[in-house]
Parts: sequence; C-alpha cells; structure tokens
Amino acid sequence: MEATTHPAELAVDLRNITKSFDGSAVPALAGIDLAVPYRQRLVLLGLSGSGKSTTLRLLNRLHDPSTGDLTVLGTDPLAMRGRQLRQFRQRVAFVFQHFNLVGRLSAIENVLAGGLGTLRGPRSGLLMYPNRMRLAALEQLDRVGLADYAFQRAGTLSGGQQQRVGIARALFQQPELLLADEPVASLDPESSRQVLDILQQVSEEDGLTVICSLHQVEVAIDWADRIVGLRGGQIVFDRDAGDVQPDDVALIYRAEESKAHTPEAPE
Repeated sequence: MEATTHPAELAVDLRNITKSFDGSAVPALAGIDLAVPYRQRLVLLGLSGSGKSTTLRLLNRLHDPSTGDLTVLGTDPLAMRGRQLRQFRQRVAFVFQHFNLVGRLSAIENVLAGGLGTLRGPRSGLLMYPNRMRLAALEQLDRVGLADYAFQRAGTLSGGQQQRVGIARALFQQPELLLADEPVASLDPESSRQVLDILQQVSEEDGLTVICSLHQVEVAIDWADRIVGLRGGQIVFDRDAGDVQPDDVALIYRAEESKAHTPEAPE
C-alpha cells in the first residue's frame, strides 16, 4: 500500500484545475490534479501547447485557473491581493525560458530586481539598494559562477550566462518553491548542462521544491526525481524518473505525430 501524502506535506496541491483562454475553443488545462511534496525536483514533460507553461504560471498567479482548487506552500494564492500577493510571490521564484533580464542593466542590478517586492518604492541604480542587498546579490552571482561578471551589462552576456543570472535573481528572493519554464530550451548542450547542474545543486543546498518544464526526455530522466507527462492539457503519466518507460513517452510524442498526419474534420 502506498503512503498517503497529507496536505501539510505538500508544496503544491492542484485539484481539478482547468484553464481556458479567451478566443480558444480548446482548454489549456482540462482537469489537472497534481500533488508535489516539499523538496522534490519535478519535471513537467511535454510538447509545446501541452499545458506545461500554463501550469507553472498558475502557481505564482501569473494566470488564474478557470475552475478548481489551488494550494501553494500551504496558502490559497487565489484569495490574495496587493501586498499579500507580493509577499507570496517572493516565496515562489520563476526562471524564464527567455531570461527576462534588462539588457542595459548590469548582472547584479538584474539580480537585485528579485528583491523589489520587499522594498517600498522603485529603485534606479545600484547605489539605491541597501548595502546588505548588494552583498547578498553578489553572493548569489558567485553561486552560479558569475561573480566576475557582476558589473557587466546583462545584454552582453551569452545565453547560458544570462540564464544563470536569472537563476541568481530567483535565488536572491530566498524562495521555497522555484519554477523553471523551459530553462534550457534556448541554450546549447554545454550551457544546458551547466544550468541544470546549478538548479540541482541549489535545490539540494537550499532544500527547494523545484518544478521545471522540459521537452527533452533524456534530460528530464537524468535530472528529475519525478516526471509528469502532459498532452492536450491533461496528465497522461506520473512516475518516478527512473520508472519512466518508452510507452509512457509515446503517450506524448507518438500521439502528436499521429495527430499531425490526421486530416482535421471540416467545421
């Protein structure tokens, strides 16, 4: 008999979550149930349009679900507004596929932006931040191997370096939950390996729960504790990474290949 996981032990608990966007006849998510324990490294595996990014963006309220119940870090983020929501988002950091850095600002200024939710009023320029925050930002850049690039403009860094700045910015928030949306999709193999190694290392050092979307099967199996396969806004398999079988992967990829060769019905 499998052990029961109680809600208090869960970093994320999604129940019958649906999400539809205006103008689309097909729901982005169609009844998702997902429970993620604390300190787990979980990969959402699927092709573009499978619902991976939508799921991640629900978890820090970048999107709201159409229906269903959502619990994150023991709280109901759907009930939050204003300051309470900003404080919640400090606990749930996000690493974006396309980095979301300000290219004209230095690496350290981009990292410091991760702490804006804790400050009153805007900040313009490095010296507008307290010294303790500047030192903490430099420490996070050192963790990702970029201390020597702290004062270099982010736009002059390579893609892999920019993603590491994005990770440092996320870590600067001192989060409990780290969300990574296709963090290596735009990177070469060596940079991808470095980024995923860093995410694994910091998750272990800081005791983070990490939910990462990927589409590369081998990468997901090597990196994750658990893999959840998505297709058409639905979960098609949910297994420990070491237990994923070719038939599981086929539920995602072969179905898409078949669909691509099947004529659409006339409207």
